[in-house]
Amino acid sequence: MNEPPIRTLEEIVEHAGSGTAVWHSRTVRQSVDEVFGPTPATLCEWPDHEPDAGADQLIAVGGGTLLDHAKIWRHEQSPTSELVAVASIWGSGAEVSPIAVQTVGRRKVISCGAHLLPDARAIWPKLAQTVPESRALDASGDVWAHALEGFLSPLASDELRLEIARIINDILKPRPYNDPAWFDLGARACRAQSRSSVGLVHGMAHVLEPHLEDAPDGPHLGHAALCRVLVWPVFKFNLASPTTRSKLEANGLEPEALDEALRSLHDPELFDLLIPALDATWPEILRDRCSRTNGVLVRPSSLGFFAQREFQ
Repeated sequence: MNEPPIRTLEEIVEHAGSGTAVWHSRTVRQSVDEVFGPTPATLCEWPDHEPDAGADQLIAVGGGTLLDHAKIWRHEQSPTSELVAVASIWGSGAEVSPIAVQTVGRRKVISCGAHLLPDARAIWPKLAQTVPESRALDASGDVWAHALEGFLSPLASDELRLEIARIINDILKPRPYNDPAWFDLGARACRAQSRSSVGLVHGMAHVLEPHLEDAPDGPHLGHAALCRVLVWPVFKFNLASPTTRSKLEANGLEPEALDEALRSLHDPELFDLLIPALDATWPEILRDRCSRTNGVLVRPSSLGFFAQREFQ
């Protein structure tokens, strides 16, 4: 499955005509107004408005939730529309992925297929400056989860592991939290991961997010925030297996360097608040399709590793 070609922002603005709908999140309203306001395109703000089904071109500018929704909406409502995906924050990789995740009731429903792949994507570097530090770090946790879980997946080939190892070494390079380079790193990590599978971080996050939404006492954490909190404990869980360490070292990755980087993202206070939710949902987490492709087998007894904080 081919990766969506990259267009420059100037190119998509130049071709934004009267048949173009720009579907954007509220957080980037000002940037979208400044760039697309002078064009004949119709601007629609998510989640209050939807584009007309007859649009020739749909430009979606937002995070993973909007991009995934736009992919499904285009398939169901306007299949002849060209979809251009512009991520306003990194992490999900929805702009390059043939996967869409939606919340239905209290469950995460995952759809996959070539029909969900955007026709093109664009990187808008300026949008990196609109991301608050806490959200940027959450998104970086999602990038790490995609890269590590794709690398450790039992479905990954030796060639794919080598490719992801290069991505991981690039992620390890020091950079500001809002460096536009994160857009490309997030896209590369997601695209590579989509060729294998994810694991326990996503299994936990997909189950915990709707559970926490229903909990009156919280914490109410979104997907990226959960990935940020969980990626280091799950890495330590996987690292307890000699197979994990040998895979890392065979591909030029230093476990100690990964441990340090992931620990710096971890929030121990938030993790402590998740313990009751983990205990309540562990059977469901074990059944989640993501948990079942974790790099190390996850058992009912594995809950103790997390509940007793054995990773610390």
